[in-house]
Amino acid sequence: KGPAGAALKPAPSNFKDQQFWKDRDEKSVKAGIKNGKPGTAMMAFAHLIDEDVESIVAYLMANKP
Repeated sequence: KGPAGAALKPAPSNFKDQQFWKDRDEKSVKAGIKNGKPGTAMMAFAHLIDEDVESIVAYLMANKP
């Protein structure tokens, strides 16, 4: 919601938006974290160990709208 995020094109994903979660499951979220999203500012976090990625995914899934 800040100026840095507003300047990004395309805009960053809104994890609080139900539309974001419409076609996503744990596997696709994990892939997005590990591989990034080409054409966006979402870089790959392939250096993270699987347990850390799984913790991030669990948090996101537990807090989705």
